[in-house]
Amino acid sequence: MEIDKNFNTELFNAFSNKLSWYTSTQIPQLQSNYVNMHSLVENLLKTLINKGALAADPYKNDKKISKVTPIACGSYIESDRAQIIGARLSDYEMMLDFICNYFNFSIATLTTEQIKALLQFNEGFTWSSIGTTSKSQNTRGLAEALNTIRRGSDTLATDLVNNSLQTADKTMSQINAALTDLATFQREVYKMNIRKDVLEHPSFSESDYDSKDKMEAKIRQVYKQTGNKAPYEIELVKEVIEETIGENKEEARKKLLEKFEVQTKAKKEKKVNKVNPHDILMETLLVLSAVSGQALVAEEKLQSNSIIFERSKLTRFQKFVLEFRRALGLKDKPSSYKISITDQSTQIKRSEIINFQEFITNLDRKAKACAALGKPESTLYKKILSKSDEEILDFVMKQISEFSKILQIVAGLDEFFKTQTPPSNRAKIQGLSMEITAIKNTVYKTNQKKSDYISIVEEERQMARLGISDDEVF
Repeated sequence: MEIDKNFNTELFNAFSNKLSWYTSTQIPQLQSNYVNMHSLVENLLKTLINKGALAADPYKNDKKISKVTPIACGSYIESDRAQIIGARLSDYEMMLDFICNYFNFSIATLTTEQIKALLQFNEGFTWSSIGTTSKSQNTRGLAEALNTIRRGSDTLATDLVNNSLQTADKTMSQINAALTDLATFQREVYKMNIRKDVLEHPSFSESDYDSKDKMEAKIRQVYKQTGNKAPYEIELVKEVIEETIGENKEEARKKLLEKFEVQTKAKKEKKVNKVNPHDILMETLLVLSAVSGQALVAEEKLQSNSIIFERSKLTRFQKFVLEFRRALGLKDKPSSYKISITDQSTQIKRSEIINFQEFITNLDRKAKACAALGKPESTLYKKILSKSDEEILDFVMKQISEFSKILQIVAGLDEFFKTQTPPSNRAKIQGLSMEITAIKNTVYKTNQKKSDYISIVEEERQMARLGISDDEVF
């Protein structure tokens, strides 16, 4: 069995290299492509609605998303096309938003079932052939809506949709190719687990390799003993057997190793640029620190808007009393606003009463604390640095959660001041759309960095489970 052991070592190293490539390159690129796809679809939907080619979905805010599922694709009455396709493209955009912001991109989560679900969702619209003769009901309806714009005089809008379609076709092709490749790799992950968990099990003896039938029976027996929850894939088990004791095992092994050959360059690069998970985690804090300036600007605008709103409700005498109180150094009475908050994951709106002064105080405290995260000499940074990676990760996740909540409240207050301030003073209200977008982008980038850290740690655990050390890989 010495030859088999040598082959297993070579195979484990090749597999580990490919696993590293997926984690560091292919999967992040897949996520980036989905982000680009979401942006394209979102802009396309807005253009079609603004031009009257499609109707906005009136039930969008009532829909909840908890997992990846395909959008509706059935037939519809032609007179309802604007409403039906508008709702379906909106559903498509919402699902892309869910995938970009709530789906965890990693080898562990991108299982065969999840890949199948993503591929089925992607087929909601055939981006490679948007035409009125398409067999897809959704694609044909979208093509008709696009033709409405093309027949118009707005050349800018026409160029926009044409460019969006070309980019969407290219982006979705890359997404589908990556998912198909990942599905193939997941088969090898399953086979690798069979080799590690079953073939190296203490109950396996040399006599169990005497014949294919005997080896398959033993694998089935040990597989049940290991308590593996994944289905027993006889086809993949037979591949392992052929690669282990088959008559043409040398040829089968050669083909197997060729599947990982393309990653030899990544192996050399990683030897020079070995990533330390702790460094990625500390970079996450640096990314998060950027939210400080954005939050402070939002805080200043909100306070200004609150003053304008409150003063617009006062009589001249009440304004005089207010100024007199301030001259005496007396604090203003606390203000509470009933705002509308939208849950980003479900798009459900709810009302919430916000104690404005309390919220501003909390926002100011968190903004200044985040500023310290970007200063290695600060007390807070040094305190966090002394913590374990698990504790730092918990801190990062808490900040992401809290700033997501803050974003909802800031957006709600922005809408409140814009709509509830009397028309005579409404022009003085400062919008916060830029600050909201900036904070949202920082939170998103922080979440991406956090996901990078989790993926790297997950990769190291997978390597450890397979019994592969860094020395063997690098």
